[in-house]
Amino acid sequence: MRAYRGGRVRRRWCRPLHRRPVHVPLWLELSSRRQAKRRNIRRLLRGAGMIDRECPVCGTVFQVAEHRLKHGRGINCSKECQYIANREKLAKEKVKLTCIGCGAEFERLNSWLDKGKGMGKFCTRECRDANWKGDITPNWQGGNGVYKRGPHWQSIKRAILKRDNYECQECCATGDLHVHHKVPFRMFDDADVANHEDNLISLCPPCHRKADAAHKWAKAGDAIIRMGSGSYAWELARKMMANDNLEQRAAA
Repeated sequence: MRAYRGGRVRRRWCRPLHRRPVHVPLWLELSSRRQAKRRNIRRLLRGAGMIDRECPVCGTVFQVAEHRLKHGRGINCSKECQYIANREKLAKEKVKLTCIGCGAEFERLNSWLDKGKGMGKFCTRECRDANWKGDITPNWQGGNGVYKRGPHWQSIKRAILKRDNYECQECCATGDLHVHHKVPFRMFDDADVANHEDNLISLCPPCHRKADAAHKWAKAGDAIIRMGSGSYAWELARKMMANDNLEQRAAA
């Protein structure tokens, strides 16, 4: 190999790679010595701070550093025992439940039930979709079970929109408008009374949602009661309506 130094050519021959170089800098030699000394110190201190522990899976006694236990490690003696412990941890006992929709019995894991408040009520998704209605739902507000708006609803709706000049009566917005019942349609037994023009108003979708959420309605005999959303009176009235529905079903 040739190297240029000072404008003159100097011939040098490299020693075989498996041999030590001819010259090793002093800083590199000292660094290697320091690293070797540190390795020896670590070997001597490796036995310090070790405690004996029994593997909960196989019962083998092994040594583990105390600081590893603080972080939840070093519980098992090997990876195989760790895998077995994890499988046993996941295989929790199942809880027997009864479906509120069809009455069938089914099983669920405790971890699955802890995911949410409403978990474990139905046996299948299809059963939930078929039975999630009526007084089973938390937003049930009673009603007479009539979901249509009565005869000639479309003509009544057009007349109310024309009366209100096709504008939202809250924010004066135009476009896609709804006709809102001031007192909900479900509170009436007669569609003609529910669809009276004094009970109808034109609202845009955002204002319609606000109007529906502003109050809760309940019916006690022939009296219609309006309450604030989220009030204690509404919760009490909802429970009373649910009890009345159960009594009517039992009587039928």
